[in-house]
Amino acid sequence: MLTEYYVFPETAEQLADLLRRRLAEGAYDVDGAEELARLVTADLQSVNDDKHLRLKFHADPVSPGEGAATLESIRRDFDTLLGGAPRVELLDGGSPW
Repeated sequence: MLTEYYVFPETAEQLADLLRRRLAEGAYDVDGAEELARLVTADLQSVNDDKHLRLKFHADPVSPGEGAATLESIRRDFDTLLGGAPRVELLDGGSPW
């Protein structure tokens, strides 16, 4: 999914390659899910320091309904905030080209 949805396709490919390599090296052979999430997050953020890209661990199970509601909320926020750009404007004398 990373390579399909991440905003920077080339970075997504780099990250996917990194995650596959680290998995093959055994870097993710850890005892707990919390530690796994920490390690994967560090790797995800190592390429371009994107603090929004992370693997979250929830100790308490997330119900399908709650997960769907959270995803919908994230999508709504993304659309409302122009994908993280709170404002876009063309200044006087500016040109889009």
